[in-house]
Amino acid sequence: LVLGQLALVYAFRSRSRTLPELGLFSNPRLLLVGLATALLQFLVQSLPPLRALFGVEALSAGDWLLVAVASLAPVTVVEPAKLARARSG
Repeated sequence: LVLGQLALVYAFRSRSRTLPELGLFSNPRLLLVGLATALLQFLVQSLPPLRALFGVEALSAGDWLLVAVASLAPVTVVEPAKLARARSG
């Protein structure tokens, strides 16, 4: 959920311009905050003391792959919608 929301932050930076048009590095502060948040999420899921504190289970490599794919799902709806809107005028 956290990583999906981070992906949406990038998708919602512009109503009309896509991520490749804007560029991933056009907002370095956003990139830094996004990377820091993703790192913290990874640490909570990976370090036993933090897992115990937050009451979460360790994720397998397959689970992380599922997280990555699911995180990109909302963006795969938003970005094509921008392109469709641009084409329709």
